[in-house]
Formats: sequence, C-alpha cells, structure tokens
Amino acid sequence: MGRPKNKPQDKYFPTKEEQKAMCWCIDRKIKVYPIPIGDEYSLTVEYIDKGRVKKINSGKTYQKDQWMPTVYRLYTSMYEKNVDKL
Repeated sequence: MGRPKNKPQDKYFPTKEEQKAMCWCIDRKIKVYPIPIGDEYSLTVEYIDKGRVKKINSGKTYQKDQWMPTVYRLYTSMYEKNVDKL
C-alpha cells in the first residue's frame, strides 16, 4: 500500500476585484455557494432580508470547472449593482 494518488484539481484564481466583491458581499451577509447534483453543481445565493434568511437557487447546473468562476461573477455583479446604494 502506498499513499493515495492525488486527484488533479481544477484551479481558479480570483482577481483582486473579485476578492474585494466577495468580501463586500460576505460582510453584508450575502453568500453564494454550490450544491452538488450528481456530477454537476447548482448555485444558491443566500442573503438576509428583514431578519429572515432568503435563498435563491440558480436553476442552472454547472460542470466542476465552471461553478467557481460563476460564483465570483455573481459576487462581482451584486457588488457593482449595490456598492453605491449603501
């Protein structure tokens, strides 16, 4: 027996702007995360509205290498639409 072989991982490295957008959203209790559905992933946006947790499911599924960039695109979109409103 030896050590188990490492699985190759698909890596995504977010830009500084994407990281800033994610931090901004998380500070405001907005989270985006994947939910596995078989070999694919569905994304859920979770936020707090008037003291209640609300969840929105994307309704679309993503491959293993697609969901992470999509998460950061969602964070960036929410940041850009709302940063000046607050």
